Amino acid sequence: MIDQDGTYSYSEIRAVKGMGTGTDFSIFPNPSSGTSRLTITDITPSTEVQVVDHAGRIVRTIRMHNTNSIEL
Repeated sequence: MIDQDGTYSYSEIRAVKGMGTGTDFSIFPNPSSGTSRLTITDITPSTEVQVVDHAGRIVRTIRMHNTNSIEL
């Protein structure tokens, strides 16, 4: 991202995979300077979200129980 004054910064890499069912989701705000909210439609009781770092290591696993929205 390049600011108007010419300075720049890099954001963290984000990826979503394994949702081949056509499920809609959104992450807001994007980009974020802190927390973001993940909202997924049509979740099942076994819906699990894994947050991974840039090297592919799992840093957080979240099971979505009785909600379709979580804070990241």
